[in-house]
Amino acid sequence: MNRVLMVIIWLLPMMVGLFTYDKLPETMATHFDFHGEANGYQSKGMFFLTYLLISGLLIVLTNLSRRIDPRKENYPKFEKAFGIIRLLVLFVLSAGFIFVIAVNLGLAVDAVIAAHLLVGVTWLVIGNYLGQVRSNYFIGIRTPWTLASDEVWRKTHRFSGPLWVVVGAIMVISAFVPFLRQTPFLLFALIAASALLPVLYSYVIYRQGSR
Repeated sequence: MNRVLMVIIWLLPMMVGLFTYDKLPETMATHFDFHGEANGYQSKGMFFLTYLLISGLLIVLTNLSRRIDPRKENYPKFEKAFGIIRLLVLFVLSAGFIFVIAVNLGLAVDAVIAAHLLVGVTWLVIGNYLGQVRSNYFIGIRTPWTLASDEVWRKTHRFSGPLWVVVGAIMVISAFVPFLRQTPFLLFALIAASALLPVLYSYVIYRQGSR
C-alpha cells in the first residue's frame, strides 16, 4: 500500500504540471522570503527537472536504506513509522511543487501561510512517530551520542517527539494568527530550536551515562 501511495503522490504533481505547463511563465518564481515575496527564480524546465531529481532520489534512497544501513536489522522494529515518515516527506515535496505552480498561475495563495502549514504538519506527524524510530543511519536524531548508545537514542527520541509536536502545533496555529505569521524569522527560530535542543539533550544524556 505504501508503494502505491508513493507512486500516486509522486505522479500527481507531475500530472498537474503537465496539464498547466503551457500556461506557466518561462521563468518561474520558486523561492520566497519570510514575507512571502518571491526572491528566487528558475526556468520552468529546470523547476520540473529539480522536482523529478529530488523526489526520485528520495524514493531510491528510502528503498535502499533498509538494505545498505549497517543497522538494517532494526528497520522491522519501526516499519510503520518509517513508512509514514517517508510518505510525508514526499507529500511535502509534492505539495510544495503544486504550490509553486499555483503561485505562478496567478492564484491567490499566501506563501507564508502555506509554509507554516506544510512545515507545521510535517513536524506534528514526525513528532508523533519519532519515539518509535530505532537506531539507524538514515532517519531520526542521528548524533555521535545517539548512534553510540541505544539508550541515549531512545531517551533522545522520547524527548524530541513531544518537542516536535509542540513546535508543529505552534507553526500550524501561527498560520492563522496574523501577528505570529508576520513575525520575522519565527518559522526559522522554531525549526532551529527543534533541531538543536535534541542534539544538546543527546550530549547531556550521553555524558551523564558515561560518568
